[in-house]
Amino acid sequence: RHKPDACTVAIGSNNRSVHLLHVPLSDATSSNVEEVHQYKDVHKGSIYAMDYNHSAGLLITASNDKSLKIHNVSTGSWSLPLKGHTATIRVVRCRNSAIDQAKGVNVVASAGAGDCRTRLWDINTGSCFNILPAHEDMVHGLLWVDENTLISGCDKGVTICHDIRTNQSIWTSSSTGGVCTYSRYNDKIAVVGYT
Repeated sequence: RHKPDACTVAIGSNNRSVHLLHVPLSDATSSNVEEVHQYKDVHKGSIYAMDYNHSAGLLITASNDKSLKIHNVSTGSWSLPLKGHTATIRVVRCRNSAIDQAKGVNVVASAGAGDCRTRLWDINTGSCFNILPAHEDMVHGLLWVDENTLISGCDKGVTICHDIRTNQSIWTSSSTGGVCTYSRYNDKIAVVGYT
């Protein structure tokens, strides 16, 4: 969340907690950063990934306990665990589209390391409504292109562009190194990986 002179940063940890930090934008030295809240034992395992749905005010956390949890920032409440993955969840991405905002829909994508699956969740109901075609290795990167298109990437360097309406691959690309994450700048998509 952003305020005119500061923002709140959420950090997930291996002690199963989420720490909220107040970070002043004008002078963000370590002496000016202050922990404003700590949510203890959010998960039964370490927190590996988080994302924030700005329009809905929801923080999504993912863990090696194989579950997702949703934090409503305005009420302070946490959801029951969303379960379906069979291994550590390494990445989670909220779909922040104007269409979702207008309809009051909240969709999140999550991907597991060991189960090589990408799941789509309706976080209003807490249900998984789609499992996308599998990678052959651990999935570490996800990026929403638009409300119907999701890119996923794995340790073997394979990137799949999914059409979630048809559950089909639009295209697939391979590189020599594994995919760590995707980043978007204007209309360009960057792949961050390793060899």
